[in-house]
Amino acid sequence: MNNGRRVQAVFAAITIALTFGTGLARGETTGDLYVASADGILEVVTASAGVLDTVPVSPRLGPIAIRPDGRELFALSGGRGIVRLDLESMAVTSRVVLPAPGAALAHPRGEELVAALPSLRQLAILDTASGALNRSELLPGTVNLLAADRRDGRVVAAARGGRWVAVFDPGTGSVRSTTIRGSVAAVAFDSSAGTVIVATTAPDRLVGLDLRDFATTWSMPVSAAPSAVAVATDRILVAAGRTLWALDGVPSPGWPFVGASSSEPRARRWAALAGPATALAVSDDGTFLYALEADRVEGFAVQRSAADGSAVPGATRTIRLAGSRAPLAIVAVPGAKPLLGGLGNASRSATPAAGAAGPTGTGAAAAPKAGTPGKPPPTDTVLDDAARWIGARQALPGAFLVGIVILVLGLFAIRWHEQSGDA
Repeated sequence: MNNGRRVQAVFAAITIALTFGTGLARGETTGDLYVASADGILEVVTASAGVLDTVPVSPRLGPIAIRPDGRELFALSGGRGIVRLDLESMAVTSRVVLPAPGAALAHPRGEELVAALPSLRQLAILDTASGALNRSELLPGTVNLLAADRRDGRVVAAARGGRWVAVFDPGTGSVRSTTIRGSVAAVAFDSSAGTVIVATTAPDRLVGLDLRDFATTWSMPVSAAPSAVAVATDRILVAAGRTLWALDGVPSPGWPFVGASSSEPRARRWAALAGPATALAVSDDGTFLYALEADRVEGFAVQRSAADGSAVPGATRTIRLAGSRAPLAIVAVPGAKPLLGGLGNASRSATPAAGAAGPTGTGAAAAPKAGTPGKPPPTDTVLDDAARWIGARQALPGAFLVGIVILVLGLFAIRWHEQSGDA
């Protein structure tokens, strides 16, 4: 075999190794956050502050929700459409048309996806297994806010600017509601504590309601109008202007949770935002907070040392998404491990004592076991740069190994062909 043909063969083997090696390794790389944008659905890796993949979707996207098992994502598209996206193949698999324009999505535990239908004052319930689409009974008013927890089957519904909040159970179809003092700005659901959390304006405050009877468990004034609220491992976080506030020591509403505090909640400045946040999301293990802003998503490690308690630090990670990638909605991936660490789909810290009611309120289901939050890596400049470099190339380890195997086999085949030709 002459030298020219040998060089061509080696070049071909290397090309095949790089092409197929990288392709075969793509499946082992996943993001920990999905973002809806004008470009489509963005798969984001927080550690590298980069976009791993983009799935174009039209018409324009709105709110998004993810299955509790993390296999599929659902997005409002063009108002009345729900797009179903398979997250393994990163491809749209189906579309559903709603009876009226939707304004919010939530996917609690189970197979039901819930959409808010403001003009009908109802919720649409899509059975993701059968494709059946049903509607709830009438709600107290226009609905455009939903909150759910993948560990619980119920959904919290409300209206921005309204004075009511409701709890909907897709399993039974029941709707329970109560009135609220002030105008609702945001809602959250802490299933482990059995609390509905409502952020209001006029007055600016947070209130915790017992999920069973809507009794006020705690109430805390906020120094500015709140815009978003989320439940982390051991605290409640609320965005107000350019500040994130943390409420520590929030008691559980009569549920005998081990380690639950009976003191009044305490509010403190927790972190600074680059701009006002319109939505907050927490990683599945409760150790990382995402804040959606006009041209970026900022990430914050929830667990910080006591020495940082008096400081108001900035973001641990910033994912800049300007122009057509500007974020419209975000959702954290169940089981993902942000910041190159964390417990993934481990449970939150609250653990019920014997005899406590489970997440459904029946007492039959056991609440999650205690989990120790993972410690995020240091945030020095050098280590951050290294983490971003590695995170942006998460496909490299698998691609490299697969590529080496293909390259070795290719060179072995070339050598065998040479020897056969010489013979």
